Amino acid sequence: MHVSDRLVIGGEPMDLFESLPEVKKQKILQVCIEEFAQYGFWDSSTNRIIRNAGIAKGSLFKYFGSKEDLYYYILDHVAGEIFKELSTLMVNPPDELLSRLVYFAQIEMQLHLRQPLYFKLFRRAQENDGTDISRSVREKYGAGAEDFAREMLKDISAENLRYGIENTIDTVLWLLKGFNESFLAELSEANDIELIQQEYLTRLQVHLDIIRNGIYK
Repeated sequence: MHVSDRLVIGGEPMDLFESLPEVKKQKILQVCIEEFAQYGFWDSSTNRIIRNAGIAKGSLFKYFGSKEDLYYYILDHVAGEIFKELSTLMVNPPDELLSRLVYFAQIEMQLHLRQPLYFKLFRRAQENDGTDISRSVREKYGAGAEDFAREMLKDISAENLRYGIENTIDTVLWLLKGFNESFLAELSEANDIELIQQEYLTRLQVHLDIIRNGIYK
């Protein structure tokens, strides 16, 4: 099963929506992505989505049932697109663990520049506002991102790893989780995204150099 298949936490897509002409379906998806990326779940407006998508009033709920189901569908869709594009970009990655992490981070930055709305959507979605929806999103999609990272690291070389592949990956991912959360917080306030991303890669390399000196023989 592909990682993105495990990320579905809302309802199944409505057959009626799936049967729409592709152009109309993509227009609705794009409008929803823009709306939720800009306003999050609570401040978003289904009336604004309906107006901007150019669909009849009430159609949105015929397609998805509720605003919450629509929200989860959009998150599932975008998560699937992100993982699909990342998988496509991962060509001949390095065998060594820490080099692969840098390689993966560089690819993720490329995708961030190509699809900024995707990442803005998830930054907004993972803001902790204390609601059940916020907790659900952070738990489910955080787990999905970790699953994907493990998938990308599953065939690394075990040569010179002091504590074995699984223990080393567990430790590295745990240490990088806080670092990445800090970066996302900075990114949400940044005007110069490319500059922040370059700083991220520089700081990531420093952290990985520290880890390297501790985990290798």
